[in-house]
Parts: sequence; C-alpha cells; structure tokens
Amino acid sequence: MVLADSVDAADPREAIERARELEQRAYVVDLAWLRSTPWRERIAAAFDPPALRTELGMISAITINHHPDSAVAALLLVGWLASRLDWQLSPLVPRGDAYEGKAHGRRQDVVLRLVPHVRQQVPGLAGLEIETAGGRTLSLERGPGGLHAREKHRRGPTREWTILGASRGEEASWAKASGRRCCATRRTGRRSAPPARC
Repeated sequence: MVLADSVDAADPREAIERARELEQRAYVVDLAWLRSTPWRERIAAAFDPPALRTELGMISAITINHHPDSAVAALLLVGWLASRLDWQLSPLVPRGDAYEGKAHGRRQDVVLRLVPHVRQQVPGLAGLEIETAGGRTLSLERGPGGLHAREKHRRGPTREWTILGASRGEEASWAKASGRRCCATRRTGRRSAPPARC
C-alpha cells in the first residue's frame, strides 16, 4: 500500500498521472480522495430519495470551491460525478484562478466551475453548489463542526442544516487510510449528538 496526497503536486494533471503510475505497482490510498468522502456521501444522500433521483439527470451546473493548492481534489470530485452519471467531460480551461468547462450528460450539458477559496485553511474542498434544470440548488460548505447544507427550490422554502462531524480534516483522513473508525456522526432520537472524537 502506498499512501499519497495528490495535493502535494504543483500541477493537478501531474498528480493524477503519478497516482495512475503508482496504481500499476501498488494499492494507492490518496488523501485527496479520502478528504472528499463526506462530500460524496452528502451528494449521494441528497439525491437518494426516489422522488429526487430524476433530478440527477437534470444537473445543469456545479461550482466547487477548494483550497488554492487543492484543485486536484475538485477534479477528483468532478471525475467521480462523471463516472457515476455517465458524463463525457470536455477539457477544463483556466479562467483567471478558476477552471471552467462542461460535461455532456444524456439530457443536457453541465457547466463546471472549480474555484480556489483563499480563506480555506486546510487542504481539500471548501464548498460546492449543484444546480438542476428543475430549479433545485444544493449547497454544501465546510464549517465548524461539520458541513453546512442548504437546499432551495424555486417553488418552495429553503432548508438549512449541519451534518455534524462531516467536515473531516487531516487526522480523520489518516485514520480512514489506516482503517481506524473516526468522526462518525451520531444520532439520538431526533437530535444529532456531537461527533465521536478521533
């Protein structure tokens, strides 16, 4: 097993190529990928109810905010979405500090924006926003105690909540790579309890 962190490379393309080369010789655990786990879990959960699954095919735009040195983390998340939703990705092009491009879905194109977030203190993702052609917007932002979620629909109210312990940092990523349990969200009745300590 090789423990790597793709955000250490200066160029995201080099980081992904390096991981692919290492993968030919060993099992690679990439901390940049592990840091995206709570984000991937929340995106999947947001579209899990049967009534909302059709909205997956209606995603029209995604903006991902990331630490200035963690563009590769945003690229990995876009790659995961493309692989799950059968999108064909066009090359992302630099626009100032951001990267912009499109993915071609079955029904429509998806506008992609990867934007550095200068106030982000730790490696990885800072936030994301997913918009659908049906008028639904899901936003996730890293914050104290977890991911702050906001969901709004143009024909309904806005809902906001915090997913406790879901904004894991370095200690949790290392724990996951080494197989230890860490920072699980606990629920007691209708209220969420504080996350377990690592």
